[in-house]
Amino acid sequence: MKWDYHDIRYIRKDLREKGLAQGILLDELVDHVCCEVELEMESGLPFKKAYEKVLKATTEKQLGQLREESFYAINYNTRLMLNNIFKIMWRNALKYRLHTFISLIGLAIGLMCFLVIALFVKHELSFDTQFSKSESIYRVTMSSTVGGNTNTIPTSYAPIGPELKARFGEVAEYTRIINYKYTRQQPTFRSEEKVFYEDGVIFADSTFFSLFDFPFVAGNAATALNEPNAVVLTQQMAEKYFGEKNALGKALRFNDTEMTVTGVLENLPSNTHLQFDFVIPMTGLAFSGVFGSTGSGVLESYQVDWFWDYLYIPDGSAIEKIEAGVNALAEEKTPDTFKAYNLKFYLQALEDVHLRSEFDYNTDISENGDRKNLFILASIGMLVLIISSINFINIAMAAATRRYKEVGISKVLGAMRAQLRFQFLLEAVVTCIAALVVAVAGTLVVLPIFSEMLGVPISLSLMQDQWILIAVLLFAVFIGIVSGAYPAFFVSSFEPQRVLKGVWKPGVGGTAFRKVLIGVQVAISIFLIIGTIVVSEQLRYINNRPLGFDKEHVVMLPIRGTQLSRGGYTTFKNTLLNETAIASVTSVSEPIGREVQFMSFKIEGREEDQFVKILNVTHDFVNTMGLELVAGRDFSPDIASDSMSGFIINEAAAKAFGWDDPIGKAINHTWNKGADGRVIGVVKDFNFEPLQKQIDPIIIWFGRPFWYAAVKVEQGRNREALVAMEKSWKLLEPEKPFAFHFLDESIQHVYDKEQRMSRLFYVFSILSIITAMLGLYGLVTFILEQRLMEIGVRKVMGASVSNIIQLISKEYLILVIASFVVAVPVTYGIMNQWLQGFAYRIGWSAWYFVVGLIVSLGVVLITVISKAVAAAAVKPIKVLRGE
Repeated sequence: MKWDYHDIRYIRKDLREKGLAQGILLDELVDHVCCEVELEMESGLPFKKAYEKVLKATTEKQLGQLREESFYAINYNTRLMLNNIFKIMWRNALKYRLHTFISLIGLAIGLMCFLVIALFVKHELSFDTQFSKSESIYRVTMSSTVGGNTNTIPTSYAPIGPELKARFGEVAEYTRIINYKYTRQQPTFRSEEKVFYEDGVIFADSTFFSLFDFPFVAGNAATALNEPNAVVLTQQMAEKYFGEKNALGKALRFNDTEMTVTGVLENLPSNTHLQFDFVIPMTGLAFSGVFGSTGSGVLESYQVDWFWDYLYIPDGSAIEKIEAGVNALAEEKTPDTFKAYNLKFYLQALEDVHLRSEFDYNTDISENGDRKNLFILASIGMLVLIISSINFINIAMAAATRRYKEVGISKVLGAMRAQLRFQFLLEAVVTCIAALVVAVAGTLVVLPIFSEMLGVPISLSLMQDQWILIAVLLFAVFIGIVSGAYPAFFVSSFEPQRVLKGVWKPGVGGTAFRKVLIGVQVAISIFLIIGTIVVSEQLRYINNRPLGFDKEHVVMLPIRGTQLSRGGYTTFKNTLLNETAIASVTSVSEPIGREVQFMSFKIEGREEDQFVKILNVTHDFVNTMGLELVAGRDFSPDIASDSMSGFIINEAAAKAFGWDDPIGKAINHTWNKGADGRVIGVVKDFNFEPLQKQIDPIIIWFGRPFWYAAVKVEQGRNREALVAMEKSWKLLEPEKPFAFHFLDESIQHVYDKEQRMSRLFYVFSILSIITAMLGLYGLVTFILEQRLMEIGVRKVMGASVSNIIQLISKEYLILVIASFVVAVPVTYGIMNQWLQGFAYRIGWSAWYFVVGLIVSLGVVLITVISKAVAAAAVKPIKVLRGE
């Protein structure tokens, strides 16, 4: 009986499906079974029965042995194949070490930048999420509207928390905080001989640690704030005052009050808006001196809006109801004189505080984040990663074409297309993972530097940041697959006989696509270059713009809560004026250049009350700060009415109030009748607040509260003046440290966030240019290798070196110009939006774009020309002798 090829295929398929053998053993088994089946068929059995008989004759032991041999062969072949692939990969890396380095380092830089920025973004998004009740905690904020102007602050009234808990069962608990720094006072703490001013002091209800479960090193969170004279401090402060000793139960003097340490907290994490060093019970307000002798009375007052009220509301569906209840409560309880403020109250989720707080004044417990800057920073990280990824893909695609002979020989030796695809994909993925390893190592090295630049302590932890690492690993694998796909599916399809006979030669396949990718790289680099210029110029403009007052050589001394604010100021001033190093002395409620407070006034000629910003000052303020009087006069010590009813306004106020001749016009405080008076002077507009804000109307009014002394020092005599100030200070305040800061330095700190943005733009621009240059260098090298024959033919036909350089450079010149055309409108739109955050900003100049174009052209052309010169210098005979 005869059988055909289909029967053999049936046997092979059946044996493979039964798992009896794989690979080379399958072929041997098929041969054996076919021989046995043929013998059975010669005895008269049909094919199927003959095949079944042969299989039954094979014992289980023999089948098991065949399976083991088959599995061993598979594993052996797999190990052999992987070992061979890694050998080839290593040899290629060594053979083309420059391009391996460019691919590896370029991608590593992009992954490193992305990792650093991802860690920072994670830090910003994680604010206040570490508390067990964070998802159900809300705080009460409020806004006031007068004369069409609305101002929003993060604080409200002390009784709101207790009242809401009593009225709404959904409010499970509340706690209140008052920030000592908000009072402009500087408290002192003393332990034996150690005495320091401290800024991080808050008063809080006994429920504070119930809502915010900061971990304790020592003490009981449930009872730590039960006693008025208790104080809880951080581990850092405990070490500062008590050294290695156990701080629990120790005495610590707060101003003039003896306190007992009842708890020590772990040092606070940076990702919480609740930043403090000391917590004192709210009942301690009575002796704190913050509100004078009425310290405890403010807890029942609806006139002092200095309290942060936090509510624990487990039922999130009750938020609207409770928010309406807050507004009804305020309407019921606030004095009639406050009705003109049109107060509105809101509930803000705790986890929204850091990035979704848009208050008119920087009055929060700590500095809030900036969503816009965070988005820009995250975008920059993505752009640098895109540049490095494009580099890797471009070079991988170009490098694949030089391996056509290797592929042809592999196919002749029996390599299947699937095996070649696997090889190329594996090589690319392994290279990407190697780049990731380098990136992680680089991240660990540069994190301290970037932490300082970003202004936050960020770190990389395998346990806490595993999702970021997994995401970056998956991205690296994805880039490996994308970059390996071209050689895997295109190069592996070459016909070996055409390759080895020389019929097929590698061309510049995919050139158009690669040029598009290069164009994207260049466009991103142009955006970062121009962006860096714009940020730098804006900051230079801020630093050099005339502010309308003299910020140089002015020393600011915080004096609230000292003898200087209670009666010793005149003695202090007169003593300093006897020193030749001191030019003048005044006092003021707020440091100039920072955000100031506002009050409601009745303005002559205006029907509605007006919210106007205010400064409380004393004599010589105009002279000390270098303000220019445009009408009227300064406060005079010889005119008693100045200290009772005199006001100085700025030009913006005169314009806003509609006064052509402001002198003598009436200004009356809405609810404080003791603050009624008339305008005695007008000063030229000056930037009393940061330059992000326009110059608003301001009323400068004589008298308390004045919380800072401002001392104008003669140029070049700072040291002498500071010695005199400290000496005079010690005469009045021997128990309190002498503290000061220079006004120009204080103003500079206002723009720290923008300075950090400028440095980051600069760093990432440099990295993007380096990465793009490396990638372009590697890619041009490959392309010119493929065009050597064309260059040789052109030289034989009479082309000069300069002709060839011009030919090659022209393509990339057009590419840069096209990228520039695409990048300009995008850059303008994004950076113009950033500039809108400044009331005073630079105008757009053509040279920003010209510099971006010149730098990008220079980088690209230097890279291309350096390789084009080398290629044009090759003798034609060397590349044409084999043709």
